[in-house]
Amino acid sequence: MKKETLTVEKNDLGTVIYRNADGRLHNANGPAMVYPNGDKSYYINGQLQNPDGPAMVWADGDKAYWINDEYLTEADFKTWQAEQTAK
Repeated sequence: MKKETLTVEKNDLGTVIYRNADGRLHNANGPAMVYPNGDKSYYINGQLQNPDGPAMVWADGDKAYWINDEYLTEADFKTWQAEQTAK
């Protein structure tokens, strides 16, 4: 399996940003954006998503679920996850 190379940068506001070779927000093993206040956003190939859990996690504990840039309720996400496991 080919190992993926990511570019990691820190912007002027202190946000840590991960990008793939195409320059898209991407980190298959964690958040692609980590904000100084602790908020985190998960992207895969430029699309807001996290197949393992919430794609947006705020420092105060709030969460939002996204797959392929589409918002899902937590219940819809769990249904989607179960469907992926059944495949």
